[in-house]
Amino acid sequence: MKASQWGVSLGVFFLLMSFLVYGAKTIVLGSESIPDTVRYLFNALGFLFISVFMTTLFLNQLLTLRDKNERKEKMNIIRSTFFSEIGTPFLRAVSRTDPCQQQIFEIFTSNKPWHEIYAECTALIDAKTVLDISCLDLDALMRYLHGKRDFLLRLLENPVFLEQSHFTELLRALFHLTDELDSRPSLCELPKSDITHLTGDIVRAYDQMRRLWLLHMDYLNQSHPYLFSLALRTNPFNPDADPIVRD
Repeated sequence: MKASQWGVSLGVFFLLMSFLVYGAKTIVLGSESIPDTVRYLFNALGFLFISVFMTTLFLNQLLTLRDKNERKEKMNIIRSTFFSEIGTPFLRAVSRTDPCQQQIFEIFTSNKPWHEIYAECTALIDAKTVLDISCLDLDALMRYLHGKRDFLLRLLENPVFLEQSHFTELLRALFHLTDELDSRPSLCELPKSDITHLTGDIVRAYDQMRRLWLLHMDYLNQSHPYLFSLALRTNPFNPDADPIVRD
């Protein structure tokens, strides 16, 4: 049963019980000989159900909201760690084969308001991705992803992480890409058909990761400007990214 249905059912139950108590009071207290103490007990019992319902409803909402905010913040911390460990280097390596790399970089350096930058990048990222992996070092990419397998497996152990479907889909794409690269005896002189197949696997992971990266940049811009500043200086779509603050 959903939380909203549970709340409605609970509310109907308590209101019904309160109605029955006040109805019983009307019937029983028809006689004027009933002591005031009994009248008070009926009034207190009738209001008790309403009081419990209101307390339970609002307390549950507050606890749910607090838990949701805490889990969201934990998820954002995990996401920051993910991009520090694997996301940003992966995007930096693969974006060099993306014809849109320069456009994304120029959008971020356009000095436009953030909402315009976010909208333009979203439109560009949502367009069909075309990569030319002929200039991509597949051996280096395989070694890098293989070296991060333990880190990705530890992420899967986090229950907060598993609640994010877009994140789990990204991990599935990364694991599949790693297995594809790792299963080949050699990544040199592959036939064109296999290059096309690997390109599709790389595009799948790259598309999902850059969408998540943009969402993460939006979160940092709104909540943590100092982290956003570093993320801009290490922008994976900037071929000359430099974390050093210069005049």
